[in-house]
Amino acid sequence: MDSKKVGIFSDTHGNLPALEAIVQLFNREKCDEIYHLGDMISMGPYSRECVEYFFAHPDIQCVRGNHDNDFVRNNRVQADKSHISTAHKNFVFDSLGEELRKKTETIPFTLRREYFGLKVIFTHYAREADDSAFQPLDKNPTPEKLDKMFAHYDADVIFFGHYHTPMSMRGKKLYVDVGSVGCHAGSFARGIILEVFGDGSFKYDSVTEPYDRQGLFDAMKKKALPDYEFIQSFYFRRQNSEPMKKDTDGKKTVRLIIYSRFCQAENRSLLRKTLTEPRYATLSARSARFPKS
Repeated sequence: MDSKKVGIFSDTHGNLPALEAIVQLFNREKCDEIYHLGDMISMGPYSRECVEYFFAHPDIQCVRGNHDNDFVRNNRVQADKSHISTAHKNFVFDSLGEELRKKTETIPFTLRREYFGLKVIFTHYAREADDSAFQPLDKNPTPEKLDKMFAHYDADVIFFGHYHTPMSMRGKKLYVDVGSVGCHAGSFARGIILEVFGDGSFKYDSVTEPYDRQGLFDAMKKKALPDYEFIQSFYFRRQNSEPMKKDTDGKKTVRLIIYSRFCQAENRSLLRKTLTEPRYATLSARSARFPKS
């Protein structure tokens, strides 16, 4: 049976070692296509290097994230409720320059694909119906909320990022947040491999690849990245520990349960051990077949 294998990852945020690691994994797994779902820059010490990497590898198809869009608009001001300071933005933007800004402006917000009749959308997050802006981040999504947010998207499956925490939820469409490739407490890059078969059925698996996270932290300090100590603590050590939720059909929602400083002490060592296992699958072997209309 014919099939298509697609590697998907998101929210690289200046973490070049994680970017290189996950792409190496996708190539080793012989993915036919690779997609990055936005936010190439900020937080990590390699914003410029990451943007240059993506433009040097046109086989990696990209959509524009909110941080990327700030760069296009030269928005250096700290946003309300944002942890990214103006000083950090200035450092990142000055390292990128005008030429990369113009190139980044060519990146679309949404990519639409169809594999054997399965309609798939790749985006950073839901946009307003007129495509004027990203919708506000909902940290506690439900199928009903996602159906409303993505009502104007014509797709069977929507892959997105933005929140950094992997989850999957089924409403009128299947929604999959692939999480951040490297903004989490594990010493591994993570992504998803989607495989679509000739009859329209599909499966998707979470995959991971180790990388040198301490080397990333050393580079933050060496480059005097503004707020690097806070960024390490908030984005690279602190993690979400929400329990697995259930959708309205009573089926388990696939959601990553990961180590947090708020976890009970007796659970921490087990969670740490699980998270550092190579190729730990958090969205493993989920498959579905959409009925023919």
